Amino acid sequence: MRTCRSNWRRSILEVVIGGLLAVCVSSCASPVTTLFEEVLAIPDGKSIVYIYRPSEVTEPTSLPGATKVSYNGETLAWFPTGGYYPLLVEPGVIEVGTTFDTLKVNIRPGEKYFLRVREMVEHRLVNYISPVLPEEAMRGLMDCRLVQVEGR
Repeated sequence: MRTCRSNWRRSILEVVIGGLLAVCVSSCASPVTTLFEEVLAIPDGKSIVYIYRPSEVTEPTSLPGATKVSYNGETLAWFPTGGYYPLLVEPGVIEVGTTFDTLKVNIRPGEKYFLRVREMVEHRLVNYISPVLPEEAMRGLMDCRLVQVEGR
C-alpha cells in the first residue's frame, strides 16, 4: 500500500512538472514577432524621423532608466531602453536633443531619417543623439517598443 501511495504522488508530481515544462517549451518555441512597425506611407509634404534608444539586447552599453528626448526645444517623451517613436515632420531644420546633446537635421520632404539615442560614461553619464544609416537603424529598431507621446 505504501508503494501505491508513493507511486500515486510521484505520478501527480510528474504530470505537474511535465505540464509546466510543456508550457515553457511552447512559449519559448513560439515565433518572435517584431515590435517595431515601420511607417510605410509618408504623407505628401512630410518626412519621418525615427528616434530610438536601442534595447539592451542590441546595445550592451545601454543603461536602465529613461532618457528625456526633446523636439524643437519641447520635451517629446522619456525614452526607456528599447523605445522608439516615428515623428512626422515638415521639411526644414529640426532640432532633436537629450539632456546633454542637441542635433540639428535638415529635413527634405518624403525622406526617412534615423536618430539613435545612446549613453556614454565618461566622468559622468552622457546621453547623445546621432544620425544612423537605415540598415544599422533597422537592426537596432527590431527590439524596440513604441513610446507613448502625449498630444501626438
